[in-house]
Amino acid sequence: MIVPKGKTQSLQKTLGKKKYTRIKLPLAEMKIAITVAVMMLCCCMAMAAAVPLQAVPMEYKTVSFDGKEAVEAVDPQSPEAVERWFRYTLPYSAPKLTTFKFYYHENRVAATPTAVEVARANITATSPTMFGSTMVIDDPLTAGPEPDSLLVGRAQGLYSAASQEEPAFILTFNVVFTAEPFKGSTLSIIARDAITNTYREPSIVGGSGVFRLARGAVSTHTYSLDQATLNAVVEYNVFVIHY
Repeated sequence: MIVPKGKTQSLQKTLGKKKYTRIKLPLAEMKIAITVAVMMLCCCMAMAAAVPLQAVPMEYKTVSFDGKEAVEAVDPQSPEAVERWFRYTLPYSAPKLTTFKFYYHENRVAATPTAVEVARANITATSPTMFGSTMVIDDPLTAGPEPDSLLVGRAQGLYSAASQEEPAFILTFNVVFTAEPFKGSTLSIIARDAITNTYREPSIVGGSGVFRLARGAVSTHTYSLDQATLNAVVEYNVFVIHY
């Protein structure tokens, strides 16, 4: 115990009649002790900073415009569940790359067509590139190139012939997954699809479910094409970054 000079008597009165010996610590040793204490404090602070925060669900309150409080979410696409994901999952999640492949089947001529023309321009009939033709699609996506292969989802959207110089389409659709492990999730794709190129590269611009905030690219090429009916099978190699 260190007692300042001249304060021994008052300290004895305060603590009783027991006598305490005043200890004088050399200045050099005091500096060492202070340095060690500071170093230990710095180490503790560094260790605390190195420990990653855990995405522990926390209670929170959201006030809507009508003044009502949010209730606990059940549906993962409900406003409460989506907000919880942005608050407590996204900040502690690292982006990851997922790759997979499927086959896109466009059936223009079939008992039940999955691609139908819904609009065309006055010049479409005489255009060598079908310029102005617009198709709506609900094309099946399968694990293999065979029509009876495992159905993994559907491509739902539309495309239009957008070039007067070559067969090229503006393509925008959602990949809606119907099989595990992505069942219920979607990917949003947009592309300039120049179908005479060996490979094309549609862009992944978003998604939902497992692929919320997704981004990425797809490498596609035509697996087969029936020149008479224009029915086609296209291979899709997907490279998607998500959380």
